Amino acid sequence: MKAMKTKGRAGRYAHSDDTRIRLTRETLPIIPFDRMPRSAPPRLSPTGSVPQLAYAGVPEGVSADFNRNLEMSSFPYPRWTMSDGKIRWQTCKLVTLENARWRVAVCPDFACRVMSLFDKHLGVELLWQSPVLRQAWLGLAGAWTIGGIEFNAFRFGHQVHGQHCLRVERVRTAAGWDAIVFGAVDELFGCSWQVTLAPLSDCVAMRVRMTNHSNRPQPGYWWTNIAVPMHNRSRVFYHPGPMLYHGFAPGFVDRKWPFLNDQDWSYWPRQTGLISAYLYRNGSDYFGYGDALRGYAMAHHADRRICKGRKLWSLGAQYENHLWWQRLAEHNVSSYAEMQCGRCPTQVEADLLDPGQVVEWTESFTAFPWNCRGEYPRVFAEYEARGAAAMAANAKAVNRPEFWEPRRRRPLVEADPRAAISEKVVLGGATVRSEEIERVVRDGWVGGADWIALLEKRERKGRNSASARLTLAAAQLDASRVDRARDLLTALCSRRGETGAQAGRLLAQIASANRQWREAERLLREALVKTPGNGDIRVACHQALIVQGKYKAAAELWRQAPQAVLAK
Repeated sequence: MKAMKTKGRAGRYAHSDDTRIRLTRETLPIIPFDRMPRSAPPRLSPTGSVPQLAYAGVPEGVSADFNRNLEMSSFPYPRWTMSDGKIRWQTCKLVTLENARWRVAVCPDFACRVMSLFDKHLGVELLWQSPVLRQAWLGLAGAWTIGGIEFNAFRFGHQVHGQHCLRVERVRTAAGWDAIVFGAVDELFGCSWQVTLAPLSDCVAMRVRMTNHSNRPQPGYWWTNIAVPMHNRSRVFYHPGPMLYHGFAPGFVDRKWPFLNDQDWSYWPRQTGLISAYLYRNGSDYFGYGDALRGYAMAHHADRRICKGRKLWSLGAQYENHLWWQRLAEHNVSSYAEMQCGRCPTQVEADLLDPGQVVEWTESFTAFPWNCRGEYPRVFAEYEARGAAAMAANAKAVNRPEFWEPRRRRPLVEADPRAAISEKVVLGGATVRSEEIERVVRDGWVGGADWIALLEKRERKGRNSASARLTLAAAQLDASRVDRARDLLTALCSRRGETGAQAGRLLAQIASANRQWREAERLLREALVKTPGNGDIRVACHQALIVQGKYKAAAELWRQAPQAVLAK
């Protein structure tokens, strides 16, 4: 990555007619977060929702789809929530694909985020670059990394696998392209996502594949989140059309892009504030940005019949932009915007994948010389035409699924144990060993029909440990099998230590859902005796006391807390 200082140890090369694929280990400046075991309990309700107040200003035909099939939980995956904010050098795996035109860098350790798209012909980096891999507590997984291209599947709120190392394979496709394949399984839904990425002569192409392996309909949520650089000579390109936007205040404003707040917001300096905007009736396969200072434009292509959604998230060029960097990243780093492409018109909705259904499409990136000046409708038409011409050489091939079929596959990076075991449980084809199960359930949750079936089978044979029974109860609770969960938890609640405390916490969650606040308080106080250092249980007990109006007891609860808990 051009803008980032690295200390690298070169890995093995894979040579082909054109593309070279290389695995290296790079020592990068990172602000790391620590993993918190069992930090996100299961829910008694299987779906999330957007506050009703946020519907203000949304056209009736659009608001009818808000909250449709939306999933907003990180369960059962761990979260990374604690950091001292200090920069440290950390070794990460980096997979680089390079041909005569492109150099692409992918980081498996951050859920295969694409870190760099460098156009060697134009000599420009198309993605926003940061001097430090700064993270903030903004995503489902807690810590969220700024920059690059992030793939968000099945759940609202950034990639739930964002802190996992994902499996990467090196492949030769049926079209003769050298590529890499990566992805993950979401065990809660029994679904998987996969991206095949190939640098070609005229573009960098990605074939995205979503599969529902379960026997029930599951959320088909997908957004590709692209962080791009912005400065005073930058211009943003979306198809002119109706756009819903808000500035993180209740309600939306419905206007026509690019004229928002009575200004042409395609010019970045005119974006006067923070904005989250949906082009909910998109009329083009193209979007991107132009850089009038360096004389080029980036174009992203995706078939709008499959990917209906386009979004702009921008800090704007004024006060919020400077405040963001002061609080979240490095002072005086360059500004950026997030340009996003999704399967549904907005991010607060999802369609459903039928049992066994596979959905595939291609997203492509290119760049071309251009000064991007002029009135918007004419300029966008020219931008669209130039983008199509720049991708013309492979336009038909990249959208033909048979060309993406792998002819040779070779492993390049192995997934971390948590992600690998999810694949085993959901996809089958390999025996899940007892020691692998214990590795997951010792300090984390599991979820979904496949895990429930596996652990219930072991329970009938008397093979589950106490930790496995606890995680089975949590998975059943998340699946709304409350009676089964309660039976297991009641038996576990009398145990000492972490397992007994977590069982009490989950029983208290059931009691709270039934508005049995006194019972919830009793269970949580008993849990705190077993694990006084568990801050999450103390917070849950605090909430149970506040609901009952026991404010003095709630204050006393924290006066009794260990110093280590207060420090967090």
